Amino acid sequence: MFTRTGRTVWFRKVLSYPRITSAARRGGRSGPVVGHLATALGISVLTTLALWFLLSQEWDWKPWALAWLAAINATALTYYAFDKSRARWNRIRVPEAVLLTLAALGGSGGSYLGMHLFRHKNVKGRFRIVFWTIVLVQLGILAVVLRKLFFSGTEAISPD
Repeated sequence: MFTRTGRTVWFRKVLSYPRITSAARRGGRSGPVVGHLATALGISVLTTLALWFLLSQEWDWKPWALAWLAAINATALTYYAFDKSRARWNRIRVPEAVLLTLAALGGSGGSYLGMHLFRHKNVKGRFRIVFWTIVLVQLGILAVVLRKLFFSGTEAISPD
């Protein structure tokens, strides 16, 4: 690079920060939603397997369900913390679709805790409406499952 005086200013190029291109903002070809979801689900599946192996090793659905819920909630909480740190430093953020998908896959408890611990995403109206809709649907599913398990004469789902 040359300045107006004709001197080479090599340190400007060396010390300059790389520009973020529009392709990098989108996360390449697949986009940031797919990348973050793949990462989050990979972490959750590996954590589920580790929890199941360390705590139970039973081939019943209950240990798997508890391990999955613990893993997805921990992942959701971590993703809220990560997104809040990205927001503070004005960096590329985690898409809202990823945070809501983690809540929909069972991580609504971790998401709720992350929203309040980090004071993150608790002002955005549309986000909160979708989040609470997900929570209501999950509570409905939980009520149906509990009714089938404990309060029906015929057992559709085996409690053992």
